[in-house]
Amino acid sequence: MGIVVAKILSAVGYIAANSLSTACVILWLDEPEMPEHLIK
Repeated sequence: MGIVVAKILSAVGYIAANSLSTACVILWLDEPEMPEHLIK
């Protein structure tokens, strides 16, 4: 049971990390003059 939960959590975390990094890249491309949005 714990192994299944761990796999689900790791999959969700992996997808969330990819979504966040993609959103950061899109925001940076939209506003390349304001990179501090990525730092915060």
